[in-house]
Amino acid sequence: MARPRSLLLAFAGAAWLAGRDARAQTDDMCNDANEKAVALHKEAKLVDERNALAICSASTCPDAMRASCQTRLVAVNKALPSIVFAVKDGAGKDLTDVKLTIDGASYTGHVVGTAIELDPGAHDFRFEAPGQDAVSKSFVLVETQKERLETVTIAAAAPPPEPPPVAPPGPFTTSPPAIPSTPEGSSAAGSSSPWKAIGLVTAGVGVVGLGLGTVFGLQASSKKNEADCGANGICPNAMDLATLHDALSAANRSTAFFAAGGILAAGGIMMWALAPSAPVQVAPSVGERTASLVLRGTW
Repeated sequence: MARPRSLLLAFAGAAWLAGRDARAQTDDMCNDANEKAVALHKEAKLVDERNALAICSASTCPDAMRASCQTRLVAVNKALPSIVFAVKDGAGKDLTDVKLTIDGASYTGHVVGTAIELDPGAHDFRFEAPGQDAVSKSFVLVETQKERLETVTIAAAAPPPEPPPVAPPGPFTTSPPAIPSTPEGSSAAGSSSPWKAIGLVTAGVGVVGLGLGTVFGLQASSKKNEADCGANGICPNAMDLATLHDALSAANRSTAFFAAGGILAAGGIMMWALAPSAPVQVAPSVGERTASLVLRGTW
């Protein structure tokens, strides 16, 4: 009888040691979850905090810790915000086959019509549906705000633009010739050349010279008639001699104005008649012993 009793005591001792080790492991897990929940609460990560509080609220945890974790778990569930999405197409019809990405991570739960619990703060959402353009939205969730309803409209993808119709080539289709534009104030014949204007001005000056020559010629003839001098230029007195000198001076001026006026008038008329229809180009030409200017234009 001593041998079975010893075996019984040995088994009892082993069971007690195993139970003590399991209890110690459970206490360690509860302590870790409790400490993790405290740290997550400071970071406003309520979803992860709730998961940690669920561990330390288990019946296997110490009574005092379990009571504390259960009280905090109630507060976290109350503060944890949630959002509900209604997704529609461009015609206002509900969409159910929707893929959702939250903060860059794919959401595996039900997207449409179900409250999605998230940490408080700003979140980025991307909605995708077959045959529709993806839509991105951003929302800020506030603590204790439950089942916030947001409607998201996803428009259908725009079809690619059609190329413009191309008319088939016909046997009688021709393009009108391009007409070069003429600057304002000029004509196709090149009447904007300044040589015609210069010719007119020169001819006008020549006509004025001829007129002055005529006036001085008449004055010379009158003065000569007033002077009672002979054909050989001998005058009876000094006054007649002075009058004769005035007549000779007027005659000289008349001759000069006639000559200059005639040259200018003829040159101006020729310049106007022979004026080029395009600007004249002047280029120097230098030879071995000569130098000259070459004029190029269109007449």
